Amino acid sequence: MLPKKTQNLPRALKLRPWVYEEANKIEFKNKFWFISWLGKSYYINDTIYRDVYITLCNNTHFKFQKNSKTFCVQFREEYTIRLKQGNYYDYLGKFLSSVYNHENIRIKNNVLISRENNGAIINIDNLLGKGRTYYPLNSTEIYGDVACYLVDIDNSKYIIPMNVIQSYFYTLSSMTLYNLIYGVFVPGIVKPYKFEEYAVVAFRSSLISTLEARILSKFYFLNGVEIKKLYQIRRTFLKNLLNNRKNNQEEKAYIDYTLPFKKNVQVEMSLHYHPVDLEENINMVYAISNILLPAYGSLFESDNYILRDDDKVLFIDNEDIVSEGTTLGIQHHYNGQEVSNTPFTNNDAILNVKENDEGPKFYESPSISDALPTKIKNSVSFENSFVRHINMYDEFISSHNSNSETGAINLIYGLSKGKDYMLAILSVFELLEKSAEFKCKYIYLKRQETSKFSYDPFNFQDNGSILLFMIEFNDSCFCIIVRNNKSNRIGIIKRLITGVFDEENDEKLKLGLIKISRDYHYNWSKLKTSKLKIHDFIVVDALNNKERDTLEETVENLHKRILKGIKDSVEK
Repeated sequence: MLPKKTQNLPRALKLRPWVYEEANKIEFKNKFWFISWLGKSYYINDTIYRDVYITLCNNTHFKFQKNSKTFCVQFREEYTIRLKQGNYYDYLGKFLSSVYNHENIRIKNNVLISRENNGAIINIDNLLGKGRTYYPLNSTEIYGDVACYLVDIDNSKYIIPMNVIQSYFYTLSSMTLYNLIYGVFVPGIVKPYKFEEYAVVAFRSSLISTLEARILSKFYFLNGVEIKKLYQIRRTFLKNLLNNRKNNQEEKAYIDYTLPFKKNVQVEMSLHYHPVDLEENINMVYAISNILLPAYGSLFESDNYILRDDDKVLFIDNEDIVSEGTTLGIQHHYNGQEVSNTPFTNNDAILNVKENDEGPKFYESPSISDALPTKIKNSVSFENSFVRHINMYDEFISSHNSNSETGAINLIYGLSKGKDYMLAILSVFELLEKSAEFKCKYIYLKRQETSKFSYDPFNFQDNGSILLFMIEFNDSCFCIIVRNNKSNRIGIIKRLITGVFDEENDEKLKLGLIKISRDYHYNWSKLKTSKLKIHDFIVVDALNNKERDTLEETVENLHKRILKGIKDSVEK
């Protein structure tokens, strides 16, 4: 998950001691660091990291020596908002320059490319290695075949790595990138709904902040857009990881940050590049700018649209009082500048960093209004049809999350190697389902694709995923709640009225979890002791995950404690 204080993402290059131990052995009079490549990405627990290749140089002029040394270091994927191919740093890691302000960088204007004509798979070793160029590489076999854009102009090749497309279109803020790579964009922003002359986009502030909703929703209005390319940024990555696991290969893959347009759409752009061979026939593109769509005349099909928070009601301490008309998340002027934070929001005032360096970015946007015009605000037909539109969108994305993807989804949501804690809990749930004493099933709030997990309704970015497992026993209804994070704590709640929890998006359960997170930070022990009634349920047990010597012993111990907690509650 995203670091708590993301506004402190470093501009400096912070390297580990082992890198300096090796670099100190190289006798350069002057020493500088150059980011030569952004490599494959992979999961460590529930966090995506990326291989970043840095080269030790003796100058900052894109002139590389045969004895230059390249290292592979790990950084979180979100850090690529700072770490860009072509950046130079001094030996201690202080940022010196990017390609945008470098005197040696060349610019070729009015270049036309499309996914259909210029999409390519290149082998780094064949194109850049084996003495063909002086571009600095590590052991070339680790790069593999790489998707990129390849442009031929006057017998010269221009290589546009996908990280360059990523930097311009998608790395507009750390949270924007986060929402794409962790799959929050798809459920967080509903495709536009057209009502008379207006276009309205719903977003869910429990999943995505207002700032990122403003940034990401505009993609729907791009001329020639293929919006599924944004959906596939994450889905293709997961499938590639799973395929690598099945084939006993390294569980790493390049994330496909491709152009967001249909394959035949011609995109005009400027290329910021530098030659990498002596003949200057092969050129590395480090940045793009001046994006135009010649066939359309403008970037966007609409001059304006309305952005509406579907989680617009803020529930305050008195559960029977609802504050209407309060917009959740960070409040903004129409130009997107941050004004203030609400005291409590479903985003819990997510801290964010926006890239503000000197380079061009995809900051163009239609005008965005946060308020519905009176004409449609008071229209009953709009409200009814808008709700139907949102429900149809949810059904659409659910139907397109096929069961064939379940393995890839569960690989990430807690079932990856080393997740003994979550494996133990799921094993316990399997035992409970087989018991004749109980009637059990998984229930969901906002389900995470085809997994068993739901988004946390208060703050997914901070709290992570949750498991909800309902148990009926002796005319009583319970729900076991598990957060998929490092706390390894489990809460068991008991319904105080007849009936069971809704299988999909139980409103009272959602509101109760919001209160538990916001006011009690999931302190199940405190809630159990206080016997506080929360939206028709109380907390009856709080469990720590006590790991034993083996997974089987852990499962047996946890199973016994859950049974005891439920049965003791009924006997009282």
